[in-house]
Amino acid sequence: MGNKAILIGINHYDFLHPLKYAKDDALYVRDFLEREAGFEQVWYFSDDSPKVGGMTTRPIRNNLRRVLNQLSEGSPLSETDTVWFFFAGHGILHDGVDYLMPSDGDPDDPSETAIPTAFVLQRLRNCGAGNIILALDACRNQVRRDGRGRSGLGIGNQTVEEANKVADTICISACSPNEFSYELDDLQHGAFTYALIEGLGIQGRCATVEKLDDYLKHRVPALARAKQTPRVAIDPREKGHLILMPKYANKDDLAILKNDAHRAERAVHLREAMLLWRRVLAVDGTDSDAIDAIMDLSIKMYPAKYLSSPIEKEGQVYAQREVLPLQQEESNLLTFNCGNGVTLELVQIPAGSFMMGMPDEERKIALDSAIRCNIEREDAEDWLERSTPQHQVGVPAFLMGKYVVTNAQWQ
Repeated sequence: MGNKAILIGINHYDFLHPLKYAKDDALYVRDFLEREAGFEQVWYFSDDSPKVGGMTTRPIRNNLRRVLNQLSEGSPLSETDTVWFFFAGHGILHDGVDYLMPSDGDPDDPSETAIPTAFVLQRLRNCGAGNIILALDACRNQVRRDGRGRSGLGIGNQTVEEANKVADTICISACSPNEFSYELDDLQHGAFTYALIEGLGIQGRCATVEKLDDYLKHRVPALARAKQTPRVAIDPREKGHLILMPKYANKDDLAILKNDAHRAERAVHLREAMLLWRRVLAVDGTDSDAIDAIMDLSIKMYPAKYLSSPIEKEGQVYAQREVLPLQQEESNLLTFNCGNGVTLELVQIPAGSFMMGMPDEERKIALDSAIRCNIEREDAEDWLERSTPQHQVGVPAFLMGKYVVTNAQWQ
């Protein structure tokens, strides 16, 4: 899976009161996604994050917009891939628009200096990933450096409205718009982020969004020891069945996804059903239900590619697979009578042989490459010892059907 994440944590602001642990929160999420969730690429921005390719990663507005554009315009991800966007810092509601405040954001001019959450969502959607997670610990008390505070609602409502416009976008907020998001000195983290990683990790083992939602609702107020109600936007309900941590998914989690897939197929939402079955397969690559369903849906969705003349099975119209002629002489053909009027044309495949395994010169190159990649020589040699040396394999003659078996013939 090509999972990617953009993680931002800002303690120090040019025009806003500093925060204590936003930077540590983003670092905490980064370490978890890389080590425990196996994310392939993570962009990390904080007050002192290191340069990448000679470019600063300070969380200023231009840098954050640049990485969002880079994700949006880069190689498209697949529908089973996941993208996380995590932001720990100040947020501001201005003229009905939710903004995330970069380190150089001016609360008196957010439209020109801050980043609308709608812009973030738009760029995340354009990357092609089927699963988009927007986690915002940005509902904090707004206090300027000059001591002036802000009253009224914080961000959240408009962001949720935008997130719900597109399927498979999950918006997780640290608290309700009229609440504060608390930082905890004893944990040196925000209550929300600490509970988030705890829930996704070994303590909570929350494989799905639905389970994570339940965990956060109880755990965050307990940690904060105050009124802080995290919100997970799940609309429609099936969004809650999205598997965030495949390593903790069980048979019940997969069964729910399968039921959603069957329901989508019955409603003739074939693309949605295909995506759900692919998510099952992404968790368990050997699931026979998913493999069979994907094959069947492929035939229904792309009949011109897979099939020719239609046939009927149990009242449903299926189609016969496309003939794939083999370059064989007619003298190699045999006809096999299967009974019930079904005959198969079989092609005689002659006996032959081929070389299997890795040549000695390639084994030496592999060993040298492994050592250069800091793999212990003993481990590399052990792997080579267990790998298959090149050897010749003989294959006896056999018969193969000239055409793929149709549903009618199978029945």
